[in-house]
Amino acid sequence: MAGFIGQHYTYTREGLKGLACRAAGCIVDSDLAFLRCTKHPRKRMRSLQNSFYSLLLALALLPWIASGQSTSPPKGKGEWKPVPFAIVHFNEDAPKSWNLYFCSKKGVLLLRLWKRYLLIDRNAQQVFDVDPEKIVVKGEGIEFSFEDNPSEPADITDWRERDIGSLHRLRFRFGEKGSYLDIQTPLKPNGTPLY
Repeated sequence: MAGFIGQHYTYTREGLKGLACRAAGCIVDSDLAFLRCTKHPRKRMRSLQNSFYSLLLALALLPWIASGQSTSPPKGKGEWKPVPFAIVHFNEDAPKSWNLYFCSKKGVLLLRLWKRYLLIDRNAQQVFDVDPEKIVVKGEGIEFSFEDNPSEPADITDWRERDIGSLHRLRFRFGEKGSYLDIQTPLKPNGTPLY
C-alpha cells in the first residue's frame, strides 16, 4: 500500500485502492467515503452536506429545464408566447394586471399593462403603443404582427439595461417626469439574454 501524501487516491498493485484521509493510516473506500471513515466525522458530514446541496440544486433546476419547451420561440409569424418568470414594476409597485410576451425576434417584447399593450424593442431602445384591437388572444399566447404597427414611438427617457444575477433588467421612464417601468426577464445559464 502506498504511503500517505495528503488527501489523494493511492495506487497499489491492485490498482486504485481508496482515498487517503488527512491523518496517516486511515484509508477510505472511495465509493462509500462518507460511510467508511469512522475516524473523521467532519468528513462524513461534509460529504453528506455536499450530496444534499447537489440534490437541492438538481431539484431547483428541474422545473426550469422542464419548461424549456415553453421558452422556445413561437414557430408561426405573429405568434407571441408568455415569458415565464418575468417581473414587472410600474412606479416601484407590481401592477395588478399584466403579462409579458416574446416572439421569434430577439430583443422584442410585448407588454400587456392593464388594458394597454406596449411593444418594447430593446435593440432600437424604443417603445410603441399598440392598438388592442389588432391583438388576437389565443389560449395563453396572442397573435400580433409587429411589422403592421404604424404608430410613432413613445417619448422615453432614462433607458437603462443591466444584468442582475440571473435576470436582465430594463428600466425606462415615460417622458421627462413620467412613470417608471421596470421589466426583469430571465437569462440563459451562460448569461446571455433569453428573450
